[in-house]
Amino acid sequence: MDLKVEIKMKQILTHKIVLKTLICMSLLSMSQAQAAMVQFTLSGQITSATNPNIFDVVTNELVTATGHFDDSVIGFGESIIDFSTTYNNMQISLGNTIYTDDMDLFNGAYMYFMDGIFDGIDYEGINGNFDSWGYTGQVGLDDFSGVGITGNWTASSFEVSAVPIPAAVWLFGSGLALLGGIARRSRSPHCK
Repeated sequence: MDLKVEIKMKQILTHKIVLKTLICMSLLSMSQAQAAMVQFTLSGQITSATNPNIFDVVTNELVTATGHFDDSVIGFGESIIDFSTTYNNMQISLGNTIYTDDMDLFNGAYMYFMDGIFDGIDYEGINGNFDSWGYTGQVGLDDFSGVGITGNWTASSFEVSAVPIPAAVWLFGSGLALLGGIARRSRSPHCK
C-alpha cells in the first residue's frame, strides 16, 4: 500500500475516533444538563418550646435542614424528592440533635415542590421525638413538633447551589485533550 494512502487511512480512522468521543461526551453532558445534583439549605423557626426540652431549644431558635439531591424530577405540578435513595441526602439540625434521612421512620424523608418551588418536607424521626409534615399546596408549610416544641419551616429560606464537579471529570477531560494532541502531533510529517 502506498505511504500516502496509509497516512490518509490513519487520519480518517483518527477523525472517526475523535468524532465518536465528542458525540459521546456531548450526549453525556446533555443528560447531565437536564439532571444536576444540587446542595440545599433550609431554615425554620421554633414558635414555642417548653423548658426544659430534650433538644435544649427555646422559642425563636432556628432549625436547619441541609443536604443534596438530584433535581431532575422537579417540573410543573407536584414534584417529590425521595431521600430514601442513595444519591439524595438530608440532615436536620435541631438544637443539640442531628437527624439524617436514614433516621426517618420510613427510611427516608420527602421534599415537595409545586411548579418548581419548594413546598414542604415530610420527615418523622425514628425515635418519635421529631416530626415535620407538609403537603403540597398547604399554606404555612411543614409544621414540626417534638416533645414540647412547635415551629414552621421558612419557605423563603430555601436555597440551592450546584454541587461542584469532581476533579476526576476535569482530569478525564484534560487527558482526552492530551491524547488528541499526541495523536495530532504523531500524524504531523514534521515529527518523523
